[in-house]
Amino acid sequence: MMEKVAVIMSTYNGERFIREQIDSILAQEGVEPLLVIRDDGSTDGTTRIIEEYSERCGNVVFQNRGEKKNLGVRDSFLSLLEWAIRQYPDINFFAFSDQDDFWKKEKLAEAVRTKSANPKWLYFSNKTIVDEERNILYDEHLVYYHDVLEIFWGSQASGCTMVFSRSIAENVLRCRDTPHRCGQLHDSLFYRVSHVIGADITFDERSFILYRQHGNNVIGIEHTAKTGMNWYGLLHKSPHFISTLAGQIRDNYQSVLNWEGKYYLDLVCGYQNSFRCRWKLILDRKARSRGFKLYAIWVGKLLLQRL
Repeated sequence: MMEKVAVIMSTYNGERFIREQIDSILAQEGVEPLLVIRDDGSTDGTTRIIEEYSERCGNVVFQNRGEKKNLGVRDSFLSLLEWAIRQYPDINFFAFSDQDDFWKKEKLAEAVRTKSANPKWLYFSNKTIVDEERNILYDEHLVYYHDVLEIFWGSQASGCTMVFSRSIAENVLRCRDTPHRCGQLHDSLFYRVSHVIGADITFDERSFILYRQHGNNVIGIEHTAKTGMNWYGLLHKSPHFISTLAGQIRDNYQSVLNWEGKYYLDLVCGYQNSFRCRWKLILDRKARSRGFKLYAIWVGKLLLQRL
């Protein structure tokens, strides 16, 4: 029996490419895709296209048909996911989708195939960056270290590559009143919270998605090298951004943190006023394992108190 996967898509003025993306999702093999769409106040022909598909295809749902309310990217995705979890209690796997990419037919099946026995499971992969006509620009080659310090280096996982379990979604969404959702986009929030609640995180070096770059991207690639390391973000984030973020995650997800997540969140929250916390972070073997350049940046930012 094939697994059902609910694909969560938020749209905004995406009429130019949305047909290609919807068709690629409906063409997925080895799973039963259910495409759930929320439009975030489009002023072009996007909603007309979604209505056409929802009337013609039984596995396309237009969640807010007739409503013109703009929530912003993060809250549009999260509110739609909350709705889908309540509406479809028989679905155990969920995925985020942008409106303008193109998925290879095996994308979802390959992700689900790697699922863990741990009910808290999240998958992400590399992407293939393409131009408007789907001509390949370059292949992404992320370096993933499989440890909790990932949450302090910026989110490696793009939401459009994510597939995750119901348990992950329920844990992340449990803090509905979190101010600004910890100040992060939906995919960064999922990535970071997954690391501190004992989830199994699967990184796939392969790419099953053509990630389109064009002039109207709501979210695109900025200051990111082909290795996936956001050097601009590492060097130019405002002082204490990561420390503030760590405090928000720790305070809002206290009841579901694992011991390792709490340990590192406490250290980062305390590094400004505690030499002990700073020294522990500087000497941490996981930080040293990232290589000289990244470790030097890590130490420098700690000594200058700019995490």
